[in-house]
Amino acid sequence: MKTNRCFLTFLFICLLACHVALAQTSTPQRHADLINIAPNADRDIATGARYINALVTNNWTEVRKLITPGFMQYGPGAPDSANVEKYEQIWQSRCKTQQSREANIFAVTSLRVEEGTLKGDHVLIWLEYNALSVNENKPIHIPVHMALFMNNGKIAAEMTYFDTGYMISQLGWTLTPPQMAKK
Repeated sequence: MKTNRCFLTFLFICLLACHVALAQTSTPQRHADLINIAPNADRDIATGARYINALVTNNWTEVRKLITPGFMQYGPGAPDSANVEKYEQIWQSRCKTQQSREANIFAVTSLRVEEGTLKGDHVLIWLEYNALSVNENKPIHIPVHMALFMNNGKIAAEMTYFDTGYMISQLGWTLTPPQMAKK
């Protein structure tokens, strides 16, 4: 009888501990506990705007002033990822094939992520990139989302997202699926 009571007490304590643990892990954290406005939001947003302008005008002296050593770029604008030297080469080749380049920022915010793998300050920019393709003599219009990871007022990394299929379709290109293997 005493053994049964001890076992039931132990079982009750274990179930209670599991209930408390599950309640804590399934309770979502408040958004304000995870993300806040970055304390240097205005400075970081201005840096992001200067950076985009420097990219579009092919001003790599200015770009290098705005980035940290070890800067990396990620997204479809580069082959998987690119350091500053490779990214400059990519933009140099764009400058040979595009004219009238401009970027129009239409929304921007600066956030501080408080925990996790993305902890730190970020500038999120939504823009429209426009240019004239020299080879095809056709206009290019690309909606772009850019996330800049900031470090002491400089850009440590850029992640750019845009629809490459939409971009190449504006140039008149088509995507052809590979032939199905014969059985």
